[in-house]
Amino acid sequence: MRAVETAAKQVSDRRSVSIQTELINADSPGECKPEVIAAFSASCRKHGQKFLPMVSRAYHDTLFMARVTGSHAIHSVLQRVQPSSGRARVH
Repeated sequence: MRAVETAAKQVSDRRSVSIQTELINADSPGECKPEVIAAFSASCRKHGQKFLPMVSRAYHDTLFMARVTGSHAIHSVLQRVQPSSGRARVH
């Protein structure tokens, strides 16, 4: 938050505008159990899929359930080759 406030101050000084910030929540990021991450990673490797483990800061039920369960969210980017152009399209 301090970095955001510092950047906001620099912008407000440079542009002669006023910026106010307010911290609404400071919940820790959701953490997935290491064995769940290992299972997802192994499955991706097995099927030749790229993956990138990331910290979840999404503010929804998974964040809170991760505190008491092995909850985890999977987000994927699928590439599909368009037959007419031969180009990949990200969905």
